[in-house]
Amino acid sequence: MTSNHFILQNDQLDQSTKWIRSKSDISYRRWKVAPGYVYEMDENEVQRGDSVVNTLMHFKAHEVYIANTDSSKSNFRVGYQLRRDKLPVVGEMEDYLFSRNLNARYSYI
Repeated sequence: MTSNHFILQNDQLDQSTKWIRSKSDISYRRWKVAPGYVYEMDENEVQRGDSVVNTLMHFKAHEVYIANTDSSKSNFRVGYQLRRDKLPVVGEMEDYLFSRNLNARYSYI
């Protein structure tokens, strides 16, 4: 399991910024092919008073994948991700985009 986290809270005279970033990856590496799961979130909000006025990035994503575990010259990973993005609308964070992503990677060294 690997995990990275980041939290920022910045209060200024007329606005405040909140930023939370987190990514956790857990996999079962017992066989030559390892199943895994990744949870990732990035929530950035700029507020004036009690209203959200801006965001740089605001999403939550879930991914399942399989990847090889051996140390051979070729490596692969295939994953499927569900991601939900939000955007500020009239001072509140509202659902903006829902995506399904299939990705594949292969390399030979």
